[in-house]
Amino acid sequence: MPIKPGATLDLGKQSGLPALLREAMAHHNQGEIALAARCYQKILRIAPDHFDATHLLAVVNAQRGNNDRARALFARALDLHPDHAEVHFNKGTMEKAAGDLNAAVTDFGRAIGAAPDHAGALNNRSLAFQEMRLFDRSLLDSDRLVELAPSDPVAWNNRGVLLHDMMRLDEALSCLNEALRLKPDYAEALNNRGNVLKERHQLDSAIADYDSASAINPDFAEAHFNKGIVRLLQGDYADGWRLWEWRWRQTRLSSPRRDFTAPLWLGDTDLAGKTILLHSEQGLGDTMQFIRYAPMVADLGASIVLEAPKVLHPLLRTVTGTGALVGKDEALPDFDLHCPLMSLPLAFGTTLDTVPAPGAYCSVSPDRVDGWAARLGPSTKPRVALAWRGNTDNVNDHNRSARLEDIWPLLSPDVEWLCLHHDLDTSETEIAGPVGHLRTPLDGDTDLEDAAAICALSDLVVTVDTSFAHIAGALGKTSLVMLPFTPDWRWMMHRSDTPWYDGMTLFRQDESRDWGRVIKEVAAALEALPIRPPDS
Repeated sequence: MPIKPGATLDLGKQSGLPALLREAMAHHNQGEIALAARCYQKILRIAPDHFDATHLLAVVNAQRGNNDRARALFARALDLHPDHAEVHFNKGTMEKAAGDLNAAVTDFGRAIGAAPDHAGALNNRSLAFQEMRLFDRSLLDSDRLVELAPSDPVAWNNRGVLLHDMMRLDEALSCLNEALRLKPDYAEALNNRGNVLKERHQLDSAIADYDSASAINPDFAEAHFNKGIVRLLQGDYADGWRLWEWRWRQTRLSSPRRDFTAPLWLGDTDLAGKTILLHSEQGLGDTMQFIRYAPMVADLGASIVLEAPKVLHPLLRTVTGTGALVGKDEALPDFDLHCPLMSLPLAFGTTLDTVPAPGAYCSVSPDRVDGWAARLGPSTKPRVALAWRGNTDNVNDHNRSARLEDIWPLLSPDVEWLCLHHDLDTSETEIAGPVGHLRTPLDGDTDLEDAAAICALSDLVVTVDTSFAHIAGALGKTSLVMLPFTPDWRWMMHRSDTPWYDGMTLFRQDESRDWGRVIKEVAAALEALPIRPPDS
């Protein structure tokens, strides 16, 4: 729930200036915040301790993004009225929007302490706890909210999204059905129900909900984008890549749209003699997967400037046609056209039968490989590189990552396992230490190229769905990839192979979402593979 500029006023308790305050409020509620700010400031010049003007000027500054000034004004308002629920609520809403979830939770807690039935504070604290992945605490606030407002479709919708995050899918579906019973044209709830149905693998029903949501609101980017995800999962690349472009219009996007003067290229312009900027987006694995298109772009006669995270540059410079490499946030040279890497499948009309370069298309520096061969020394066992988790910043990491404590008993002692993680936490270090067949060669002084060198030296790679899967695939390594029950779109549904990488076998959770079962299947596959110790 947003900041509410007019929610706290009691003009009868003001010592003066009621007409000017009403004028300020009118401007504020009509979105004329510059005029409102002038009126509030005028009031404060006359009456420096005017509570409402202080509070609402804080709100204006929060709405303008002047958060430091807003905090000072909120603090002054609370000096004047320490237990005012709306001041705490509005400050918490600002802190949540600014990303300081701990401060937001504190502020919402104070609002609830002052007004236990404050629906806005309960809702926003629930959402903040959810974003912090403190699901049980979020659910307590959601419980109270639906108790207070059982006819509020927003409360049921938000509860459904929370229960989806908790993987309590039947309950999530029930909540979203209730939201839609209360408000049949609730596009957001239709979209969210589609997401739950996708997680239950009811893909056609999910698409029907996305279509209904976009029929209600044709500009609802999330509904179009989510439909595209399902189309890609189904292998319908023609519709999927087209809908994938809606990602740029979503309200929450990990990689914001780039507003270049040079036009976007989607395959409809002659590239001969032109310079094109290819720029990465989203994760490291996405960059490694889609850089395979660079040689195809170069074959059209273009000179390529590639903007990508510098940590990947040692690998990317070995890809044919990548041209000039530029780090993120570095100055760019002149270019005629641009294209995000993940729009290249649309530009080239990629189908399941025309996925390019499924074999090796990059390599690791021989010096780096030789250095690691010396550091690791000879082995009397097959070597398998292992990654059991991804980047915790990924919103889906809790689904795609396993835990070392669950999988280490299933790691065969007949294999030398080489951990690809450089940042083991305390519990992982305590587990790995006594396991003689699990080596942890990487640390804070190593980089991604070191991990890639370990992949190159290993007989094969075992990983969850993280960047290491794409690095192994791009290196042409035999790899076994462990996937959650509902996988990322690129792995599609049910199949054990992928058109994106030769030599890759996919192992999928069943509905139990048990990683132990997947690891057992991987162990059985390892037993069947004709791998031999590298130095035998």
